[in-house]
Amino acid sequence: MSKQEPATWFVYAPEGAEPKRWPYAPGRLLSAEVEEIQRRCGMPYGLWVSSVPMGDMLAIRALLYVMLRRETPGIEWDSVQICMDDVDFETDDEDDTDDEDDEAPKA
Repeated sequence: MSKQEPATWFVYAPEGAEPKRWPYAPGRLLSAEVEEIQRRCGMPYGLWVSSVPMGDMLAIRALLYVMLRRETPGIEWDSVQICMDDVDFETDDEDDTDDEDDEAPKA
C-alpha cells in the first residue's frame, strides 16, 4: 500500500461498547494468524482475502477473532459472536465524504 492510498480500517462496534479499529492489511498478518484463519475458515489465504470484502461472515469472524486475540490472547473462538451490523470497513477519507453525504438531498 502506498502512502498516497487511504488507509483501510476494520471496525468492530458492538452495541453498547466502545468501537475498536485496526488497520486492515491482510498482507501484514503474521503466519500464525494466517494459519489460524485458514483452519477456522477451511479456505486458503487468497480465497479468504477475497471473501472478506464480499461479506463472508466466517471470513470476517476469523479476522475479528485474530484481531481480538492480539489484545486478549486467551479469547476463545466460540466467544466471538457478532452481527454483521457490528463490523465495518472504513477508509481515512470517509470522514470527508460522510459530511457531504449527510447534506445531500434525499431522492
